[in-house]
Amino acid sequence: MTRLEQRYRHLLRLLPSWYRADREEEMVDVFLLADAARHSGGADEEQDDWGGGDGWDEDLRGEYGWPDWREFLAVAGLAVRTRFGGIGAPSAARNRGDTVRTIALLGLLVRAVLALVSVGSLVHVQLRGGAAFADPTTLMFPLGGYVFLSLLPGLLWVPAYLSLVLGKRRTGMLFAGAALLPSLLSAIRPDNSPATALTSVLMGVGSWLPVACVFLGFHRDAPEPSRKPWLFALPGAVLATLVFMLLGWLVPPVVVAGVKVWGLLLAAGFTLVARLRSPERVPNSWSVALTVIGALFLLEHVALFVSFGIPEVVPVLSVLLPPAVLALCCGVLVVIAARSPRGDRSDAVGASEH
Repeated sequence: MTRLEQRYRHLLRLLPSWYRADREEEMVDVFLLADAARHSGGADEEQDDWGGGDGWDEDLRGEYGWPDWREFLAVAGLAVRTRFGGIGAPSAARNRGDTVRTIALLGLLVRAVLALVSVGSLVHVQLRGGAAFADPTTLMFPLGGYVFLSLLPGLLWVPAYLSLVLGKRRTGMLFAGAALLPSLLSAIRPDNSPATALTSVLMGVGSWLPVACVFLGFHRDAPEPSRKPWLFALPGAVLATLVFMLLGWLVPPVVVAGVKVWGLLLAAGFTLVARLRSPERVPNSWSVALTVIGALFLLEHVALFVSFGIPEVVPVLSVLLPPAVLALCCGVLVVIAARSPRGDRSDAVGASEH
C-alpha cells in the first residue's frame, strides 16, 4: 500500500463506519485512478528530462502525493450528508438528521415570529400616534434613533424559514446566513467589554445553533419537511404572540418572563402531556429539538437578567417560575426520549414528518 493510498484511507475516516464498510475500497480505487489521470498529462514531457518512465512517476506520486482539495471537500460534504442522513440512511443517522432539521426549523420559526411581531408592534405604535403620517422619517427613525432600521434585518428570518419549509434549501441557507450577521457583528464589536461580549455570545447562541443546523441538516439528500404544519405554524405563532401581548396589557406580571419562555413553555407542556399519554405520536426528534431550543432561550433569558438585573417592581416569582417550569419540562422530555427504545414508532413518525 502506497502512502497516497494511506492518505486517501485516512481521509475516508471522516465517513461513518457503516458507509466505509460498503464503499471504501471502491472509493479508494476511484480516487487513485483520478489522481493518475490528473498527472498523466505531464508525464510524457518529463520523461526525457529525468530519464524516467511512467513507473518512476507513479512511484513518486505514491510516495509524495496527497488528495486534491476538491476531493477533501467532496468527502467532507458526504460525511455531513451520511451522518445527518436523509432518505435511505440507517435509522440512527436518519433520526439524527431529523432532530437537526427540526432544531433548525423550530429555531428559525421563533426568530421569524419575534421579528414580525417586533416590527409590527413598532409600526403600530408609530401610526397610532399619527406622527408617521405627518413626518415619514419618524417611522424610520423613531425617538431620534434607529430602532426601526435595527429591526429590519430580523425580517430575513421570515424568508429563511419559508424557503426551507417550501424546499428551497439553498435560498433558505442564504437568508439564514444573512439574518445571522447582525448577531455575529454585535458579539465581535471592538468596544465590547468582556461582560458585554459574554452576554452577546450567550444571547447569540440561540440564533447561531439553529443556523448551523440549517447547514448541517438541509443537505441535498435531506427529505423536504412536511409543508402544511410548518406553514400554519408561522401565522398561528404570530397570532398567539399577539394574544399574549394583549394579556400582558391586562395582567402585566404575566409577560415578565418573555414571550419566548412562555411560548416554549406551552409547547413543552403540550408535548410532555402528549408524550405521556400517547408516546408513539410524538417523535424523539421533536422532543429533543424542543428541549434544545428551550435550553438556548433559557440561557438567553438568564443572561439578560444577569446583565441588567431584575427590576424591583417586578415580582420575583413571575421572573423565576416560568423558566423553572420550562427547564423541568425539557428535562423530563429528554429523559423520556433517552429511555425510549431505538427504532420505536415515534422515530418512524419523526422520519415521516420530514
